[in-house]
Amino acid sequence: MTEVKTSLADVRAAYRLVWAYQKRALDTVRLVQELFRGVSFKAWRSNLGNGTPASHVTPFGRDDADFLPIYGTSFLFAKPSVSPGHPLKAIGCSKSASLPMTG
Repeated sequence: MTEVKTSLADVRAAYRLVWAYQKRALDTVRLVQELFRGVSFKAWRSNLGNGTPASHVTPFGRDDADFLPIYGTSFLFAKPSVSPGHPLKAIGCSKSASLPMTG
């Protein structure tokens, strides 16, 4: 039983660490958005994995990175007049922030 308790404590600690990283990453992106006056959020995407699967899709056999959507993420900011559906090339991508993967 002690081994199970230790494992569960390790899992809780790991989740807290991931939560803290994601909070810091999103706080940093908010700061970037504030610094780029005159632009607004348009899109984000994970540069890693295929994205978190829908609730009805089995998670087994997928890349582990699919469950870390904030890790290695790009955010796109553009003038309010630009539609989020426009391709990156059309926007000019002058205002983007990318969260690097660090180890």
